[in-house]
Amino acid sequence: LLSSRVSFDVADKLSDGTKFVSVWKWENGSWAVYLPGQDTQAYADSKGFVALATINPGEGFWVNCTSTETLSISGTAGSGSLTAVSGWNLMGIKGDSETSIDALISGNEDNIVSIWKWVSSSSSWAVYLPQSGIEDTQAYADSKGFSVLTIINPGDGFWVNATTEITLD
Repeated sequence: LLSSRVSFDVADKLSDGTKFVSVWKWENGSWAVYLPGQDTQAYADSKGFVALATINPGEGFWVNCTSTETLSISGTAGSGSLTAVSGWNLMGIKGDSETSIDALISGNEDNIVSIWKWVSSSSSWAVYLPQSGIEDTQAYADSKGFSVLTIINPGDGFWVNATTEITLD
Protein backbone atom coordinates (compact mmCIF):
# COMPACT_ATOMS: atom_id res chain seq x y z
CA LEU A 1 0.00 0.00 0.00
CA LEU A 2 1.90 3.02 -1.33
CA SER A 3 1.53 6.62 -2.43
CA SER A 4 3.57 8.98 -4.56
CA ARG A 5 4.24 12.69 -4.18
CA VAL A 6 4.75 12.83 -7.96
CA SER A 7 2.29 12.07 -10.78
CA PHE A 8 3.32 9.16 -12.96
CA ASP A 9 2.04 6.98 -15.76
CA VAL A 10 1.42 3.51 -14.32
CA ALA A 11 2.40 1.68 -17.54
CA ASP A 12 5.72 3.57 -17.66
CA LYS A 13 6.76 2.48 -14.16
CA LEU A 14 4.96 -0.81 -13.51
CA SER A 15 4.75 -2.62 -16.87
CA ASP A 16 7.19 -5.44 -16.11
CA GLY A 17 4.91 -8.47 -15.74
CA THR A 18 7.77 -10.50 -14.28
CA LYS A 19 7.89 -8.11 -11.30
CA PHE A 20 4.38 -6.69 -10.99
CA VAL A 21 1.15 -8.70 -11.00
CA SER A 22 -1.38 -5.90 -10.60
CA VAL A 23 -1.79 -2.28 -9.51
CA TRP A 24 -4.98 -0.96 -7.88
CA LYS A 25 -6.30 2.51 -7.01
CA TRP A 26 -9.63 3.44 -5.39
CA GLU A 27 -11.12 6.04 -7.72
CA ASN A 28 -14.55 7.68 -7.42
CA GLY A 29 -15.94 4.87 -5.26
CA SER A 30 -14.70 2.05 -7.49
CA TRP A 31 -11.50 0.21 -8.34
CA ALA A 32 -9.14 1.18 -11.11
CA VAL A 33 -6.75 -1.61 -12.12
CA TYR A 34 -3.64 -2.12 -14.24
CA LEU A 35 -2.43 -5.62 -15.20
CA PRO A 36 1.11 -5.63 -16.66
CA GLY A 37 1.36 -7.68 -19.84
CA GLN A 38 -2.38 -8.37 -19.98
CA ASP A 39 -5.45 -6.80 -21.55
CA THR A 40 -6.24 -4.46 -18.68
CA GLN A 41 -9.18 -2.80 -20.43
CA ALA A 42 -10.96 -6.10 -21.12
CA TYR A 43 -10.47 -7.26 -17.54
CA ALA A 44 -11.61 -3.91 -16.10
CA ASP A 45 -14.69 -3.88 -18.33
CA SER A 46 -15.62 -7.45 -17.35
CA LYS A 47 -15.50 -6.56 -13.63
CA GLY A 48 -17.03 -3.08 -13.77
CA PHE A 49 -13.68 -1.46 -12.95
CA VAL A 50 -11.77 1.31 -14.71
CA ALA A 51 -8.41 0.81 -16.44
CA LEU A 52 -5.77 2.53 -14.31
CA ALA A 53 -3.49 4.92 -16.18
CA THR A 54 -2.13 7.53 -13.74
CA ILE A 55 -1.23 7.89 -10.06
CA ASN A 56 -1.38 11.49 -8.81
CA PRO A 57 0.02 13.12 -5.65
CA GLY A 58 -2.25 12.44 -2.69
CA GLU A 59 -3.53 9.14 -4.07
CA GLY A 60 -2.77 5.80 -2.48
CA PHE A 61 -2.40 2.59 -4.49
CA TRP A 62 -1.81 -1.15 -4.05
CA VAL A 63 0.92 -2.99 -5.92
CA ASN A 64 0.97 -6.79 -6.04
CA CYS A 65 4.60 -7.78 -6.71
CA THR A 66 6.20 -11.14 -7.39
CA SER A 67 9.02 -10.20 -4.97
CA THR A 68 10.29 -7.17 -3.08
CA GLU A 69 10.80 -4.32 -5.54
CA THR A 70 11.97 -0.72 -5.40
CA LEU A 71 9.95 1.86 -7.31
CA SER A 72 11.86 5.03 -8.25
CA ILE A 73 9.81 8.00 -9.38
CA SER A 74 11.13 11.48 -10.06
CA GLY A 75 9.46 14.72 -10.95
CA THR A 76 7.82 17.72 -9.37
CA ALA A 77 6.16 16.88 -6.07
CA GLY A 78 2.58 17.83 -5.41
CA SER A 79 1.64 20.04 -2.48
CA GLY A 80 -1.39 21.21 -0.62
CA SER A 81 -4.22 19.62 1.28
CA LEU A 82 -6.10 16.38 0.62
CA THR A 83 -9.84 16.14 0.04
CA ALA A 84 -11.65 13.07 1.30
CA VAL A 85 -15.21 12.35 0.20
CA SER A 86 -17.86 10.66 2.32
CA GLY A 87 -17.00 6.96 2.49
CA TRP A 88 -13.69 5.23 1.84
CA ASN A 89 -10.68 7.13 0.46
CA LEU A 90 -7.28 5.65 -0.47
CA MET A 91 -4.79 8.47 0.04
CA GLY A 92 -1.17 9.49 0.52
CA ILE A 93 0.39 12.61 2.00
CA LYS A 94 1.89 15.09 -0.42
CA GLY A 95 4.58 16.41 1.93
CA ASP A 96 8.14 15.19 2.27
CA SER A 97 8.15 14.51 6.01
CA GLU A 98 6.22 12.25 8.34
CA THR A 99 2.89 13.52 9.60
CA SER A 100 1.27 12.58 12.88
CA ILE A 101 -2.30 11.33 12.71
CA ASP A 102 -3.29 14.04 15.20
CA ALA A 103 -1.91 16.78 12.91
CA LEU A 104 -3.34 15.20 9.76
CA ILE A 105 -6.92 14.97 11.03
CA SER A 106 -6.96 18.02 13.33
CA GLY A 107 -10.44 19.53 13.34
CA ASN A 108 -11.93 16.55 11.48
CA GLU A 109 -11.98 13.95 14.24
CA ASP A 110 -15.78 13.87 14.44
CA ASN A 111 -16.03 13.30 10.67
CA ILE A 112 -13.71 10.30 10.45
CA VAL A 113 -14.76 6.77 11.43
CA SER A 114 -11.35 5.15 10.95
CA ILE A 115 -7.91 5.46 9.37
CA TRP A 116 -5.94 2.38 8.26
CA LYS A 117 -2.37 1.80 7.08
CA TRP A 118 -0.67 -1.46 6.11
CA VAL A 119 2.60 -1.89 8.00
CA SER A 120 4.79 -4.06 5.79
CA SER A 121 7.46 -4.63 8.45
CA SER A 122 4.92 -6.43 10.64
CA SER A 123 2.60 -7.59 7.81
CA SER A 124 -0.38 -6.20 9.68
CA TRP A 125 -2.70 -3.24 9.87
CA ALA A 126 -2.36 -0.13 11.99
CA VAL A 127 -5.64 1.60 12.81
CA TYR A 128 -6.86 4.80 14.42
CA LEU A 129 -10.48 5.38 15.46
CA PRO A 130 -10.79 9.16 16.05
CA GLN A 131 -14.30 9.05 17.49
CA SER A 132 -13.37 6.33 19.99
CA GLY A 133 -10.27 7.90 21.52
CA ILE A 134 -6.84 6.41 22.01
CA GLU A 135 -7.73 3.96 24.80
CA ASP A 136 -10.60 2.37 22.84
CA THR A 137 -8.46 2.38 19.67
CA GLN A 138 -5.72 0.56 21.58
CA ALA A 139 -8.19 -2.00 22.93
CA TYR A 140 -9.64 -2.60 19.44
CA ALA A 141 -6.18 -2.87 17.85
CA ASP A 142 -5.00 -5.29 20.55
CA SER A 143 -8.10 -7.48 20.11
CA LYS A 144 -7.40 -7.84 16.36
CA GLY A 145 -3.60 -8.11 16.46
CA PHE A 146 -3.19 -4.66 14.90
CA SER A 147 -1.16 -1.67 16.07
CA VAL A 148 -2.36 1.86 16.74
CA LEU A 149 -1.67 4.21 13.83
CA THR A 150 0.21 7.32 14.93
CA ILE A 151 2.34 8.38 11.92
CA ILE A 152 1.97 8.56 8.13
CA ASN A 153 5.24 8.68 6.20
CA PRO A 154 5.84 9.94 2.67
CA GLY A 155 5.18 7.01 0.35
CA ASP A 156 2.64 5.38 2.69
CA GLY A 157 -0.81 4.75 1.32
CA PHE A 158 -3.64 4.87 3.84
CA TRP A 159 -7.41 4.50 3.99
CA VAL A 160 -9.70 7.14 5.49
CA ASN A 161 -13.36 6.31 6.15
CA ALA A 162 -15.06 9.72 6.37
CA THR A 163 -18.68 10.50 7.20
CA THR A 164 -18.69 13.65 5.06
CA GLU A 165 -16.37 15.49 2.68
CA ILE A 166 -13.36 16.82 4.60
CA THR A 167 -10.04 18.53 3.97
CA LEU A 168 -6.88 17.14 5.53
CA ASP A 169 -3.78 19.33 5.79
